[in-house]
Formats: sequence, C-alpha cells, structure tokens
Amino acid sequence: MYCSRSTNQPNSAKECFSEGDKSTIALAFFLSKVDIDPQLSQKILIFDDPLSSLDRNRRLTTVKLIKDLYSQIKQVIVLSHNEYFLSDLSKGIDRGDKRTLRISENFLTDSSKLEPIDLDALVEIDYFRHIKELEKFLQNADINQKDRILGLMRNILEAHICFKFYRQTIAIPENSRTFGRLIDELENQNVVFRNDTIPSSIISKLRLINGVSCKPHHGEPEPNYRALGCDPEVMSIRELADLVRDTLELIDDKL
Repeated sequence: MYCSRSTNQPNSAKECFSEGDKSTIALAFFLSKVDIDPQLSQKILIFDDPLSSLDRNRRLTTVKLIKDLYSQIKQVIVLSHNEYFLSDLSKGIDRGDKRTLRISENFLTDSSKLEPIDLDALVEIDYFRHIKELEKFLQNADINQKDRILGLMRNILEAHICFKFYRQTIAIPENSRTFGRLIDELENQNVVFRNDTIPSSIISKLRLINGVSCKPHHGEPEPNYRALGCDPEVMSIRELADLVRDTLELIDDKL
C-alpha cells in the first residue's frame, strides 16, 4: 500500500499506520542512527518503554536488537512496565553485568526510591512459587500459617488438574470450575492416573484436601469434618505437614 509522507495527501502515513507501526518506524530510525555512530562504544542508551503498542513478533525482535547493542555499547538502560519483556531481555547476560531496579513509593513520607528487585521471582508462575512455599513450610513448619498453606495446596492441585486433565475438564463452565467440580469430573470420567494407582484412593485424598481447604460462602454448609476425619479448626502441625506431603506426592507421582 502506498503511503504519503505529506499529511495533506490521501493515505498519509499519519492516517495509515497503526500506533505499533509508528513506534516500530521510530525505533528503526533511532537504531539506524545508533548503528552508524562512530563513538557508539562510549555511549549510554536509554530505552523508555520501547514495547509500547508492539505485537509479539516486534517485541521479540526488539529484545534481539537491544541485546545485540549491549555488546557494542558502554551501557544500556531500559525502562519498562512489562516485567516479562525485561526478563527476556536479561536472559544470557551475566549476573554481574546487570542490575534490575524498581521505583518503590513510600506514601507516609511522600517519597520514592530505587531498590533492587528479583526479576526471576517476579515473573515466576504462581504454580511453581506456591510449590516452593510448601517445600519451605515442611522445612520450618508453623501452625500459624495454616490458612495460607491450605489455600496453597488447593491452588496447586486445581492448577495441576486443569493442565494435566485439560481435555477432561474443559467442558466445565468457567464460573463452575471449582476444586470440587474438577474432582467430580475426574471421578465421573474414570480418569486413569499414573503408575496404575487405584483411582478411588486418589479421589478420596483430593476430597479430603478439598474439604479441609474450602471456605464456604454465605449460606453454604460447612463440609462434614467428622466424615472427612480431619477438622481444620483443631488440626495439628503434624496433620497439616502430612497433607502438604500428600499434595506434593499427588502432583509428583500420582495424578
């Protein structure tokens, strides 16, 4: 398609290009100037949110272009609201050659400061982060963390079932996709689990964890803790640790 540089002509670049196109062209012109700079190795480049309005392919290309510049230039500073872009950008760069900082605001003193941040932890998927929390709990168990630990167990198992048994559970409406409904679907479809594990033993364990970890909404009955054989209100630290181990065993070896 023909585009005119004049804003007074039909099909002007101003009207034809998307915001992503305009950002890409502006970045391309800038990088072209940088490429021919005879003093490039002495320069410090600052990229302020270079991903604005860019699609996935252009974002990946931008990452590559900035990383290519990194080896030719004195210093590169990248400002962005997109932590995943920054994570991609930092991969392959030695830890000693990079620093990741963020602005932290103090509303009591109406001030802000730059502070280090762990970018890997920031972009880590909740599923993996929650598993690490359960592992840390087993190393230093604290009954005061009971409610959070029970919630993490529930979140991990829900996410694991939704991923591992995607085809078996995809028909469940989003607003009905509770942990209990997922367990029902596994049982109703006679799902085959790993290592020829007896399905009823896994379903029973899942129902136990579902029961002790659920938070009934207003008007809903509480689970029958007597039938479950475990009451979260009087649960011991040993019982909680056993459930954590059961959760990790389910995702590691049984489900």
